[in-house]
Amino acid sequence: MRLAGCGIDAEQLDRFQKSAAGFCAAFCCKEALYKALSAPYTFTECELLAEWEDDAPRLHLSATLRAQYTIADTAVRLRWTPWRECVAEVHVFTGSANA
Repeated sequence: MRLAGCGIDAEQLDRFQKSAAGFCAAFCCKEALYKALSAPYTFTECELLAEWEDDAPRLHLSATLRAQYTIADTAVRLRWTPWRECVAEVHVFTGSANA
């Protein structure tokens, strides 16, 4: 696989409702993916899957979006700053695992 793009985004939790940390993180990841692709896409084609205590976050992308940009895989890193800001880093990979 080949790294095709990297996007980073940060959002203040205060911009969203106080109880909307998950929505803030999802929006942040979608924006970071937009930057990694360097192209617009429909936000409903990307879903953040995160179990905060156990698993690393990951993105579920629609088959259409994967095909359009020949995406083989993505990697996501989320963190919260002391200033109540979510920072998302998204890496997009193209090609096959055997390449």
